[in-house]
Amino acid sequence: MQVAYSPLLAALFFFVSSILRFIVYIQYINRTHYNEGLRLELDPTHIEKEWQHRIDTEGLVNSAHILNAVAWVVFAIPIMQVAWILSRGGRRKVRTHGAIVGFALTGIICEVISRFLVFGSKSAALWLASSFNLDKWLPAGMYDGNDKIGWRALEVTYIIMHGLTTYVDSFEWVCLFSILVLILYSVGSMNNPVLSIWWARFGLLVAFLCLFDLASSIILIFDRHTYTKFAVGISIINMLLFLPAWLTMLAFQLPKALPNYVPARDTEPTRV
Repeated sequence: MQVAYSPLLAALFFFVSSILRFIVYIQYINRTHYNEGLRLELDPTHIEKEWQHRIDTEGLVNSAHILNAVAWVVFAIPIMQVAWILSRGGRRKVRTHGAIVGFALTGIICEVISRFLVFGSKSAALWLASSFNLDKWLPAGMYDGNDKIGWRALEVTYIIMHGLTTYVDSFEWVCLFSILVLILYSVGSMNNPVLSIWWARFGLLVAFLCLFDLASSIILIFDRHTYTKFAVGISIINMLLFLPAWLTMLAFQLPKALPNYVPARDTEPTRV
C-alpha cells in the first residue's frame, strides 16, 4: 500500500506541537499566584511573578512555536498537491484551487512572521526582566523604597506586543479554515471525485473547530479563564486528534490520486 509521507510528517509535527501547547496551557492556568484584580492594577509583585513564570516556561513555549511553524511548512506540500489534483492539472476551477495554494502560502508567511515577532520581542523582554534594573527609577528623596515603575512599563509594553503578534499569528487559522472549506467545495463539485467526499466533509468539521483556535488565541490576551478553558480545550482536541487524523486519511489517498509516471513516455528521441 502506497503512502504519502508529507501529510504524515505534517500530522506528526501538529500532534507534537499540540502536546507541548497543552502542557504549557496546563501550567498557565494552574499558576497559583494569578489574581485578575492585581493584574488589572499592574501590581508590581504580581507582575514579577508573571515574568518568572514566563521565564520558566520559555523553552516549552518556543519548542511548541517552532514545531507548529515547521508543521505549516510541511503541511503546504500536500495541500498544493491536492490543489493540483483537484484542478485537473490547472484546467478546472483555477481560481478556487489558486486560492487554496494562496491560503497555504499565506499561512506559512503569517506563521513565520509571527514567530520572528514573538521571538524577537519576547527574548528582549525576558532579557529586560532578568538583567535590567526595573525596581528603582525615581530619584533618591522622591521615593525611598523600590518604586518598581520598570516592571509596570515592561508589562504594558508586553501586553501591547502580545496583542500585535497574536492577531498576526491567528490569521493562520483563517487560512486553514478557508483551505478546508474550498477543498470540500471542489471535491463536492466533481462528477467523479478523485478524493473521498467523506474525507472532505470531515475537513469541514476541522475547519469549524479552527474557529475555536482563533477564539482561544484572542481570548488569551484578556486572560479570561472561564471562556479560555473551553476554547483552548476544543482547539487542542482539534489539533491533537482531528487535523492529524484528516492528514493521515489524506496520506493514504494522495498516491492513488496523483498521476502515474510512465518512464516510456519520458524518453528523448535518439539524435543521429
